[in-house]
Amino acid sequence: MKLLPHFYQIGGSNQSHFYDASVYLLDTGAGLILLDCGTPDGFEKLRDNMRVLGFEPNKVQAIFGTHGHYDHVGGAALWKNESRCALYLHEADRTAVENGDSAQTTAALLYDRAFPPTPVDELLQDGQRFSYPHCVIELMHTP
Repeated sequence: MKLLPHFYQIGGSNQSHFYDASVYLLDTGAGLILLDCGTPDGFEKLRDNMRVLGFEPNKVQAIFGTHGHYDHVGGAALWKNESRCALYLHEADRTAVENGDSAQTTAALLYDRAFPPTPVDELLQDGQRFSYPHCVIELMHTP
């Protein structure tokens, strides 16, 4: 679903899988970025939704995770395998995501799932800015 120029919602509980948080696709003009990437459960539907909008899933360059919970970045390992994209995440969530800590990521408690251990490639920090031809992303840490 196109929300704004170059900005789409491709997932969420009614679009991909009922476990998925909202997943957004940003066409930056220099590559595709996912803002969160949902769960492994919704991965196939997210890919289908991208294709319907005319984008190829293997062209995703980065995932910007809002935080390290299963519904937000549980599918990151699948995306990294699909497109060799980088996972960007805040330091506070790095260890739980990289170790596949199913308790801290809420995978076990809320979803009765295991969290696939996933390397974090870059750390996000408050105030960090990313400039692209179609947009500027400015991060605001909200613990």
